Amino acid sequence: MAKTYVVQAATRSVWADLLQVTPSPSDAAMLREYRGIAGACAQLNANGVADTPFTLNRGDDNEAPEVTTHPFLETMKRPNPFMGPKAMLKYTQLCLEMCGKAYWKIIPGVITPVVEIYPLQPHLVSPDLGVNSQITGWKYDKENLTVDQVVQFFCADPMNPYGSGKGPAELAWSEIVLMNSDIGMMTALMQNGGAPNHVMSPKDQQGVVSQTILVRLRAAWNAFKGRGANRVMIPEIPVEIQTLAQTSKDFEGSARYDQLKSTILACFNVPNALFESAGSRAELDAAMVQWSRLAIDPRTTMLEDVINRRIMPLFDEDVKLYFESNLEEDANEAMMAEQGLPGQPNPSAGTRMNPEATDEAA
Repeated sequence: MAKTYVVQAATRSVWADLLQVTPSPSDAAMLREYRGIAGACAQLNANGVADTPFTLNRGDDNEAPEVTTHPFLETMKRPNPFMGPKAMLKYTQLCLEMCGKAYWKIIPGVITPVVEIYPLQPHLVSPDLGVNSQITGWKYDKENLTVDQVVQFFCADPMNPYGSGKGPAELAWSEIVLMNSDIGMMTALMQNGGAPNHVMSPKDQQGVVSQTILVRLRAAWNAFKGRGANRVMIPEIPVEIQTLAQTSKDFEGSARYDQLKSTILACFNVPNALFESAGSRAELDAAMVQWSRLAIDPRTTMLEDVINRRIMPLFDEDVKLYFESNLEEDANEAMMAEQGLPGQPNPSAGTRMNPEATDEAA
């Protein structure tokens, strides 16, 4: 039986909101935020992880002899009937980006220890706890799974080192909520849902009209507005019409939006230059190098750590999985990228297996 984690009692963090009006997010709420800037960052990182080639090596580092024929490689060519390796790795990383945790359900075979792998929806997974809060099994929706059937991936959480998971979307949750509120307000203004264009009021001394006249005035005005070019509206009673003009200041939010966007990008380890329309080729190349090193390499390292600890020992061999590292780029290539010059291939980089070549479903 695989070694279980111990889940410590902990609650989600209190957000940096002085009024404490931003509620703590659930896993489902964070997954629903796969849209906008947060969704774009999550998709960018997930694509980067899924596109990173990997190999199997016999030894403790990727310089050890490569294993080109192995049951795990055959399983990864078609993890399940619905997806290939790239699709499975991308979905796994998307879950890690959005809610800080991901799960694989492994199906053992008669000949091989792992014949199929199914990613699980993380918001439907919950642990069954035994004595001392040890995990004795898992519940996926209404299905009961054993400890050996589930492989757990999670981002680091200083409040709980054993698997609650605190992903980039949760780190940026306050900014995501503020940006959603800002966009919602601007959408309402643009669609005239935030304020009316005009106010019509009776001109008599009492300022009171019957409900019947009010309904007729409203219907007449609504039928007139938008089609009143070269026309004159004559109301049934004298009225005053006041135009509520919206100035450009009502739509000024670029500085606030840029600040929120920068914070969200930082939480996802994505350089601002990758989301800027302006910039030179040199800036873009330097940003790609930074993104590869700060975002993709740590994420692939975490994935290979879990796979080598939970899956590869099932095959009873001294074989480990290694993702290709973007840190192999030497100092000269980095300098050429910053100057916008074409780089040269690194002859020291080993040959890697590209999942895309064997992914028929993705």
